[in-house]
Amino acid sequence: MPAREEILGRMKSAGTGRTPKRPVMPALSELALDREQMIQRFTAELSAQTGMVHRAAGKDEILRILTDTAAAEGLKMVVTSGDETVSSLDLESWGLAGGIKVLTAKDL
Repeated sequence: MPAREEILGRMKSAGTGRTPKRPVMPALSELALDREQMIQRFTAELSAQTGMVHRAAGKDEILRILTDTAAAEGLKMVVTSGDETVSSLDLESWGLAGGIKVLTAKDL
């Protein structure tokens, strides 16, 4: 049984380190936010970081906002996440129509 004793010896000598502290949980009021409250919070926090948020009612409005933003910024290329929601917008066709190269993150 030397192997057993060796293993037990290693376990005993490994020390009794403390268990790491758990991450701080958000306040319960934050965990109970409804959809609109989460959107408002996201919008406020992104805006504080100089980001912009646009809310759109559907695909046509999304593409119009993208077209307006691309024109205002002079964009020639955009990168998308490529997830299912974004893929359903058919941004490749949108980009071709507007002379904008559309890449996904996996293309980089």
